[in-house]
Amino acid sequence: MIKKKGVTSAAFLVGVIITLSAFVILAVIISAFANEAGGKEAELLCHDSIAFRASSMINVNGSIASANLKSPTLCKVQDYKIEGEKEELMRQIAERMARCWWMFGEGRYEEILTPSSFKALSFGTAELKNQCFVCFSLIIDEDEISGTDKYDVDGKITSREMSEFIRYEKYHKLNMTYLDYFQFYGGPGVVGIIEQEILPRNSYGVSFLAKNSEKKESSWGSIAAEAAAGVGIAAAGIMTGGVITVGVGGVIALDVANKIRNKLYDDGVERYVSAIFLDNLQSAQQKCFKGDLGGQ
Repeated sequence: MIKKKGVTSAAFLVGVIITLSAFVILAVIISAFANEAGGKEAELLCHDSIAFRASSMINVNGSIASANLKSPTLCKVQDYKIEGEKEELMRQIAERMARCWWMFGEGRYEEILTPSSFKALSFGTAELKNQCFVCFSLIIDEDEISGTDKYDVDGKITSREMSEFIRYEKYHKLNMTYLDYFQFYGGPGVVGIIEQEILPRNSYGVSFLAKNSEKKESSWGSIAAEAAAGVGIAAAGIMTGGVITVGVGGVIALDVANKIRNKLYDDGVERYVSAIFLDNLQSAQQKCFKGDLGGQ
């Protein structure tokens, strides 16, 4: 009996060693290509690595231990300078949000940013904050945001305007609204406009926040409501038409906005669906991973 257990344990260890070695070799080879990629090429590499990660997780089970191994996530933040009239800027921002959603599987995958059991083989995901990743940094590369006939000339884009643009404007690639794309095309998703105002010569981050719970009976709406209740403001001003919007009824105090941010980003809060957030770049970088997962 003792001999049989010894053989089983040895076989398990050999299997683990072979599997780990294969993952290390794969990671080194692929990461070398990832470091050279940029722009659309880097976005495509991120998208493909996420799809492969979702379909190739390896569970190693034995009498002495068990583990799960996941392939590398080859994603890195991309920097864009954008400019134009108000409506043009909103469309460019919405396009980057849609692109980030596409890169991470359009809501189809669960816990896609959870690291492997072995930290050494987590390929950067062990360094993730709140299981979220900054896809894009967007710099408003102009001194003034001018309006159009459709929008007021006020020198800024409010969270309400950005929210309404996402809710009603068409995503040209699929002939559906941006919000419908986030919510229904691949899997259910939520949009968060976390920054109250988009201003010229400022920088913003577009981030993906991964689903981390299998429960079905609740939603981001309850998280938004809890965040609002926790700082003493009405939940109706937070979740509007499927979009979480901070300051939709007017500018709120900075400390209140930060408390809401912390609640919405918190990895300890169960996320029943994945989300895309637009926030100021400093906040996004503080609360999410901002570097090169493929190079970790």
